[in-house]
Amino acid sequence: MPSITNFEGGKQFLKIERGDDIEIWVDPHAQTESTKEKMFIPSGIERVVRNGDPLFFESGLKCSVVDVLESHFTVWAKEAGIVYQNSSIMIPEKHSKLPIIREDDI
Repeated sequence: MPSITNFEGGKQFLKIERGDDIEIWVDPHAQTESTKEKMFIPSGIERVVRNGDPLFFESGLKCSVVDVLESHFTVWAKEAGIVYQNSSIMIPEKHSKLPIIREDDI
């Protein structure tokens, strides 16, 4: 499961409101700090997400994928909640299609 990179300013969590749009971008080196509007993952699910897919943060926050572009995808928060630093994100039924070993691991 990919996880969100560290938050800007050393924050431990971000509050998300119902209806917020969050862009999910890939940063293979996990160097870029995430914000409430733009979060970064090392890699993984960006290759398998599709419009309409449900997406869950480890904290239980439920979102829906609303826009998939080549460079990133956008999710819409279905409810208010919290995203913790380094929290995993999951898309049900999609993780079985992900490679077990990433290029960085090789």
